[in-house]
Amino acid sequence: MTHGGFYNHFSSKQDLAVEVFRQGFIDSLNEVDRMVGEHPMSARDALDTIIDSYVTADHRDDLEHGCASAALVVDAARHGSAAQAEYGRGLRGYLSAITDLFVAIADKPEQDRDREHARESAIGVFSEMVGALVLARATATADPALSNEVISSTRRRLRRH
Repeated sequence: MTHGGFYNHFSSKQDLAVEVFRQGFIDSLNEVDRMVGEHPMSARDALDTIIDSYVTADHRDDLEHGCASAALVVDAARHGSAAQAEYGRGLRGYLSAITDLFVAIADKPEQDRDREHARESAIGVFSEMVGALVLARATATADPALSNEVISSTRRRLRRH
């Protein structure tokens, strides 16, 4: 893209970064909604589907189409507050969806306490999913066995939640 073409679309590189974050999370969260919609009768199956699609060798290897959360986690810190705010919106979307699944799985009458516990579980699960993908990507070429071990052991552990 030429300078003129770039600045016709974005006022700065920062604006481009924010748009990359925004669109990346829109795509990822639409995919989460699709997976949840595939399991209207079972929140547990929906959560397992999200875990099974996120913590995989295919997701690790598909940098171009993977989740913005893992792909842009380090960039969010470097691109300033606007990019961090957009990353935060996407993160809140993931956490909200996973929290809702944990609330549905718990199915207890103490809604406020359950929601708080579900949110805590969602933060832990999603952090582990993103962390596993980042670690698996960081070792994929130099040590594929380690990378695959990170993926498979994390997926098994997360499915026990």
